[in-house]
Amino acid sequence: RKRKKMEEGKRLFDGLNACFDKDPLIDELGFILSASDFGADEKDGFIANSEHKLGITYWCIPIIQKFCHPLFMMLKHRLIDSHSPRISLWSQFNQQDQNLLILFFQTTRILLLINSDCYSAFNARKWMLTVEENSKENGEEGKNLLNFDTELRFLNLLLTKHPKSGEVWVHRRWILNRWKLRGNSLDSIWRQDVEICTRVSVIYPKNYHAWNHRAWILKQVNSQKRCLEDLGMMNDWCRRNLSDHCGFHHRKTILLQLFNLQISMSEQVEGEDVGEIWKREFFFVEKLIILYPGHESPWSYRRFLSYYSLHWYTFNDQWRRKCKGDPFRFSSVTKGEDHWKEENFVKFLVKLDLNNWISNEFTESVEWNLNREMEFTLHCILDEGAEKYEKQSKFASMYRIWLIQTVLGMLKKNTEPDSAETKEKILLFEECRNTIESLTKNLSVSQQMVDELMRKNDYSFLPIE
Repeated sequence: RKRKKMEEGKRLFDGLNACFDKDPLIDELGFILSASDFGADEKDGFIANSEHKLGITYWCIPIIQKFCHPLFMMLKHRLIDSHSPRISLWSQFNQQDQNLLILFFQTTRILLLINSDCYSAFNARKWMLTVEENSKENGEEGKNLLNFDTELRFLNLLLTKHPKSGEVWVHRRWILNRWKLRGNSLDSIWRQDVEICTRVSVIYPKNYHAWNHRAWILKQVNSQKRCLEDLGMMNDWCRRNLSDHCGFHHRKTILLQLFNLQISMSEQVEGEDVGEIWKREFFFVEKLIILYPGHESPWSYRRFLSYYSLHWYTFNDQWRRKCKGDPFRFSSVTKGEDHWKEENFVKFLVKLDLNNWISNEFTESVEWNLNREMEFTLHCILDEGAEKYEKQSKFASMYRIWLIQTVLGMLKKNTEPDSAETKEKILLFEECRNTIESLTKNLSVSQQMVDELMRKNDYSFLPIE
């Protein structure tokens, strides 16, 4: 019986390898219930292969796994572990072992199709790729088992079925690092990786590995142009996935990288100051909050924008020189025109560029500061006609409390007790106290909680990178 299972496993193993020999451009993998529904014949009824798509039936997966894993461990011991030090050139193998290399390569491929978390199989492929490179550099004829292009194509295939496998993404970064060390630029394949990350994130939202890889390769490219392109591509994603914080977190990564590039290089981003880009982000997220109320992620992103704007104005001389006006300007918020009333906001939207989601005429005429933030949050708190008003009011109120806490913390930390700014700080504190106390009428928190917030000596705020 055991021999019969081994024979069945070998038949399935050979059948899968024959598919790759017949169609090396397979670009999608899936597990299916029955291959006969896709036109497979009775002899090879466990595989469906059509238009570069590969389907493997569920019933044969454990059989292939039980056949491949012992075979992989045996070949690994024979070709890698039994040699000390490890072999680094194909010519160091005897003829018999060289014949086993193709079988070893095929075994790792089939094993990873079934179980992409097999890190030993990925390590074996790293070893084979390294030996292939060393042999060619030494003037030998390579085995052409795998190279950078074929390995990236294979990883693309694995990600169609195993997009949340951390080992696949780690192996991909290893391949790209090797590519970079060879003197090649990752800029040439940046867009391909971004498209893969986007596709994976659409199929499986909140995919940590995909978003982390997208941020990693952007950092490796370290290009202002690519940062702006990625920021533009994220506009549509954020509009379509308002409750998914991953997209807004990636925007944070892009903006911080743009800021560090400009400050460290002392130059503008493609002819545009990063401060203007930052200000446009305020209006981008503002539109999302107004048009699609009741989502927490845009409010969280606005906290990020506000915090770093205030922090850099306080601590960074270059940023302060670039700022137009004082972001700490704060006055009464009970007067003035409500810019977010429907009739006023429509005038803002009619000039909207749907590609950039930005109205330059509007943003150039508006200055961001605390006073405007208070006006904006007050509108959201009092706009009872808005959809999901209760959630919107809650998020706006909590944002307002957080903003006042943060400002007070920064002023307390950076104002000398006997300086001329002390009086201004006290006046601001009293104004903030009056404002925050007025929120209790609209926010479902107790007066005791508000008093506790105001009594804190050490105001907590976001960590600095």
